[in-house]
Amino acid sequence: MNKIYCGKKINIASKKIKWGFDQMAEKYGVTGTQARILNFIVRKGKNYEIYQKEIEEEFNLRRSTVTGIIQLIEGKELITRTISKEDARVKKIKLTKKGIDLQKKISVEINNYEKILTNGISKGDLEILSKVLDKIMSNIEENI
Repeated sequence: MNKIYCGKKINIASKKIKWGFDQMAEKYGVTGTQARILNFIVRKGKNYEIYQKEIEEEFNLRRSTVTGIIQLIEGKELITRTISKEDARVKKIKLTKKGIDLQKKISVEINNYEKILTNGISKGDLEILSKVLDKIMSNIEENI
């Protein structure tokens, strides 16, 4: 029996998924990552607001990476950044009207893309996949 290289398969799948998100988002003038962040702000934010730290944690990205992405999104006038009244060290990110309008379109696209990704896969298999991926991530964290 041939050895299964799960790292290789996951890496290839990840690149294909990212490419698909980028293709979907490109027609709206953003990257796939920017689109997912806009969507996350709506899903997790109160009044379309969220803190940068929450984005860092959700997407497992470094602060400097998120800062760069946020600056690009802000330059497109999709968000505003303000210093928190409670803690001057943290920045509050809020969607603008333009950002909210764009995110509504992107949300539909993301849902459609997720359907494409999971087409023909049973709920049970998706649950197993999720557990396996969680275990792989746990294994990585335990051995770094």
